[in-house]
Amino acid sequence: DNMRECVGGGIIPVIDFSYFENVYLEKDEIGKINPWEYFFEQPTMYSTRAVYHGKNVIMGNADCNCTIAEINAIIDDDNELRKYCSIYEKYIHISKRIEKKAESIYTCMISSEWRVLGFVYRGTDYRNRKVIGEHKQPSLSEEIDKAADLMEQWGCDHIFLATEDQGAIEKFRDFFGERLVYVDKERYPSSVTATTEYRFDRKQDAYYKGEEYLTEIYVL
Repeated sequence: DNMRECVGGGIIPVIDFSYFENVYLEKDEIGKINPWEYFFEQPTMYSTRAVYHGKNVIMGNADCNCTIAEINAIIDDDNELRKYCSIYEKYIHISKRIEKKAESIYTCMISSEWRVLGFVYRGTDYRNRKVIGEHKQPSLSEEIDKAADLMEQWGCDHIFLATEDQGAIEKFRDFFGERLVYVDKERYPSSVTATTEYRFDRKQDAYYKGEEYLTEIYVL
């Protein structure tokens, strides 16, 4: 919505995630590093460093007050959805570095001769706590059965699984064996109820969690 207001109001948009606490920053990085620029290009040619030397800077609101019901209403309205999609296509672009890394992973992991089913399994807190407005997730066994049915229906010889859930990787691997491919990354135990509060034992964990998630989804 902020981007839409900028575009409609003749304001040059610049995205800065550095001045408020978020999952992509370590505590000591707040106010120092803009994690948006880790993962995405700025919408225009202007960087945060250049903008803050300008004469007329309007600070946006970091709060997200959009409900899931409001998001679903946009998705269900073709005209509204097209407006948002056009803004994304014009202004939101993944960083060249992340894009290059994802392309390299894809090329090394997936043969051009394969027919691959892309599959997402949403685990951990999506299943272990009630997320208001979210659809109920199928069970793990139901999802595996569905994946097997789709592979047979569409003639796929491999399945690429995107998930944050380590238990799901193990169950899919037990069922599909060598037909399963996935990105090598840190994953959460299936019992986790709040992924935003979980930390892996490594430096720059906030950054790496963001990079791994974005890279995996890009490969998907």
